[in-house]
Amino acid sequence: MKKLKTILPLRIAPWAAVALTFMLACSAASDLFNPNKKPEIKSPEIQSLVLDKDELDPGETVTATVSATDANGQTLSYEWWVSGGRLLPPLDRSQVKWMMPAVGGVYRIQVTVSNEEKSANRSVSATVRSPVSPVVKILSPSEGSHWLQHSTLPVAAQAHHDNGIARVDLFLNGILKATSNGRSDGQYDFTCALEEPAGPAKVRVEAVANVTGRVGSDSLGIVIDGIIIGKSARR
Repeated sequence: MKKLKTILPLRIAPWAAVALTFMLACSAASDLFNPNKKPEIKSPEIQSLVLDKDELDPGETVTATVSATDANGQTLSYEWWVSGGRLLPPLDRSQVKWMMPAVGGVYRIQVTVSNEEKSANRSVSATVRSPVSPVVKILSPSEGSHWLQHSTLPVAAQAHHDNGIARVDLFLNGILKATSNGRSDGQYDFTCALEEPAGPAKVRVEAVANVTGRVGSDSLGIVIDGIIIGKSARR
């Protein structure tokens, strides 16, 4: 029996290979002679989506152009969308005019390219330069507050701009004391040592905007109290 178990697979294997080959041939022949079977429809392929400018002023117009092909040989259609501003007709072509909004910031344009059954999309961004200066507000210390000479002065401020903030600087009596890179939350905290002479002092916080480099500031006055060394009592 052991000998029969060894020989039997060797006799069946060639017939199994012939049967498999026959089945594959029949399947291929069925596809070849089936005129009703549709080929697989592929999505359009987008090669590029470009703007002729990516930094603009409010209300300025930019041209967006998409390049796409279709492996199925079908006619392509185009649908455009923007996150701000407005599109100028016609809106069903591979190129469109985009008018920027009045407020500075980063805005996005997207195109959807479709054939008869499937679609593909792509987007690109443009920056609108804000013509205004950053808005800066010193939260603390308070106007006219007194601080002891040689102590540490904490300063808290807020700074915002439509294009974001590149840098925020702290000045005391016109002298740069500290600096910080821009923060997404707009909150800035500084400390500086009060080594200036006793008397009135001016605290100023300046913010520099991204893209435009515009500067905004806020300032207030404090009083630095000098340390008075008392004389020793007479005996």
